[in-house]
Amino acid sequence: MHAKTVDSTLIACRASKYAALILLASISCLDFQFESEYEDINGLHIEHVHSYSFVGTKILFNGSMGYIANAESLLVYDFTEVDAAVYLGYYAAYNSINDFQICDNCAVLVTDTGIEIVDISDSLPNQLSAVPMFFFGGSVKIDNDNAYVVSPNQLHVVDISDRQNPTLTNSYAFNDNIRQVEIDSNFAYVLVGTDFWVLNVQNPSVIIPIDSTSLPALDIFHPEAFFKKGSFIYFASYTTFAAWLSTCELTLNKDTQVLNHIVVPDRVRKFHMSDEYTLAVSWYAAFLINLRYPTSPCISEETGFGGIDGTIRDDYIFLLTPNLVIFEIKQVE
Repeated sequence: MHAKTVDSTLIACRASKYAALILLASISCLDFQFESEYEDINGLHIEHVHSYSFVGTKILFNGSMGYIANAESLLVYDFTEVDAAVYLGYYAAYNSINDFQICDNCAVLVTDTGIEIVDISDSLPNQLSAVPMFFFGGSVKIDNDNAYVVSPNQLHVVDISDRQNPTLTNSYAFNDNIRQVEIDSNFAYVLVGTDFWVLNVQNPSVIIPIDSTSLPALDIFHPEAFFKKGSFIYFASYTTFAAWLSTCELTLNKDTQVLNHIVVPDRVRKFHMSDEYTLAVSWYAAFLINLRYPTSPCISEETGFGGIDGTIRDDYIFLLTPNLVIFEIKQVE
């Protein structure tokens, strides 16, 4: 392909991406009422509380402090009053922040050039250490004293027990790109292309594969994300005609068995779980999933907004559209 054709294609793709973000940002500034076909089936109601003009790609909390990734900055806000957030400062990363997690007053940031460990015990974060990694770092999960960092097709384990001297201890390569990783009880659950892997990471320096399942064999096509609760795995996928949430059960041997599929409002990109709620986020919809009956999930409440990412803190949904929009989850009287 000629360079001129490649350049024009890239420009068109970027223009489409930015146009979508501008549209989402403009929608997020609107305050309107909506009716949801799923409303109140589990005694809940979602109410819009406040919208902010600042933007980001991910938000996490440490107490009342909210941390928002925005390009190369980690912004810090005090959300003691959710409708009157106070800006406190920011941390400037070496490169664009692709993902981050919070653990014990520290933030672990993943950029295109490695990870950065940042002390967030003060309102003005400062760097404790960094581990250069010459790959495109996509996401990170933290379990105990280990950070599991995803590059396109490798899972890297970084020992962060010494926050000022982290060490890359192991890497495990797959034959396709990693879409998502979750760590739970000494096991890593990895969505790789259209395959679902279970790895034993009890000793992170020796990663042992336990099982690999082809999801199309379970009628789960084009998987994009998943979340785990207990012995159940819930996959978000799509076909030409609909977006789906598929419920699977993990056996004692870590085999995956499909139980059912339900249609959801849109192709889910991200899930976030709190102790009480599960939030699903897509470009055009963000909604709560009712898991009262784990083998038969259903959609309970829609926000009326789509977004890039979001989280739940107490009874509030914080949704980045990319503008920050906040909803309160209320019990119906």
